[in-house]
Amino acid sequence: MQLSVLQEQYILHHGAMGHSPKTTSHYRDTFRVFDVFLEAKGYVGTTAVVTTFIMNEFAIYLRETPTKGWRGETKRSDAGIRGMMTDLRVFARWMLEEGHIASLPKVPVNKLPQVFFPILSDEELDRVFATKQLSLSTEIGTRNRALIAFMLDTGVRRAEVANLELKDVDIAEGQARIMGKGRKERFVFFAPSTADLLKRWLSIRGEEPGTLFWLSFEGVKMVFNRIRKEAGLEVFHPHQLIHACLSPAFSAQLSSCRW
Repeated sequence: MQLSVLQEQYILHHGAMGHSPKTTSHYRDTFRVFDVFLEAKGYVGTTAVVTTFIMNEFAIYLRETPTKGWRGETKRSDAGIRGMMTDLRVFARWMLEEGHIASLPKVPVNKLPQVFFPILSDEELDRVFATKQLSLSTEIGTRNRALIAFMLDTGVRRAEVANLELKDVDIAEGQARIMGKGRKERFVFFAPSTADLLKRWLSIRGEEPGTLFWLSFEGVKMVFNRIRKEAGLEVFHPHQLIHACLSPAFSAQLSSCRW
């Protein structure tokens, strides 16, 4: 059977299961690269290529084949290779369950090196809160200070804070209902100091229904980029705040807030 047909059926399966567009997009990218590999090697794209030997060949192909050459990048990251090989392993298991292949091939999924995640130091957090993006008594400054404080205090992801709506936040109780990955709901809790910053932002924002911070997924990224440039940080992104959650520098910054 043609792989292209099964690939589309598999994408449809994810849609029927209610999985995110990001998930299906990742599988499409993997299938596209795998199809390019098959064509380059002269293989016909049928279920006959779903073998351990060809999976090993594909893993080597990913390491040796240049990618994004027009941007000066010629080597895929270990995480990128692992993501594609994991996609193919799950896809092969689905084909076996659906009766399209007789046996499950061994798919080599590389291990990632164990490294410490770069977190923000106390001095770096001081620089973040000292930027004009957070320190000015303006609408943007008030919103950004509340945004960063909320993310530091709760450890929520960028998509979660972008999708958070006003109706899901209870400032009096210091809690918010979050829709996380896999559409799983959970409650997160924040300190009175963060609640005060949220109140200041709401005094400007108003009680109009909608997202709490009036920022899209890309909008949150833009705020972080502006803070990073002004603070002179090499790296500053939302995931760092999960690891920096409840940092002593964060508490000190909030306690010294004068406006």
